[in-house]
Parts: sequence; C-alpha cells; structure tokens
Amino acid sequence: VLVGHPFETPQATEQRRLVEDLYAWDGDPETGVGQLVSLGIDYVLFGEPESQLGDPAWLPLLTPTYAQAGTRLFRVADP
Repeated sequence: VLVGHPFETPQATEQRRLVEDLYAWDGDPETGVGQLVSLGIDYVLFGEPESQLGDPAWLPLLTPTYAQAGTRLFRVADP
C-alpha cells in the first residue's frame, strides 16, 4: 500500500502525489509498468476514485484478477 491513513503513512503528502501521478500516467505504458514494479507494487485497485484521477496508459498491460461493482483489481507483472 502506497497511501493509507495520512497519519500512518510516512511522507503522506509525497506518497499521495506519487499515486496521483501514477493514475494520471499518459506516458509510455511499459515505462509505467516498470515504475510500478520498481515501487514493489504487486496489485493495483482501479475504481471510481482512481478513474477520476485519470486513465493510466499502463492499465491495459496489467492482468485483471477481480471485478465487482465498478471496481477492478489488476496484477502487476514485470514487463
């Protein structure tokens, strides 16, 4: 988890900004996946709040693992 409760997340402001940038990613999709991998991210949650941040170019490269009520979970695989 990159961002949780603001008082329990080290460097919460910077972490939130990083997450927002990742969800708004419009660069090279493979570079985006590489960024996720380098951060040690194994799964990505994508629901309504995340979709309001953007439509990340890397999302189609992830493996869908779960979907319910407009929320999807994707597995990150090293490109």
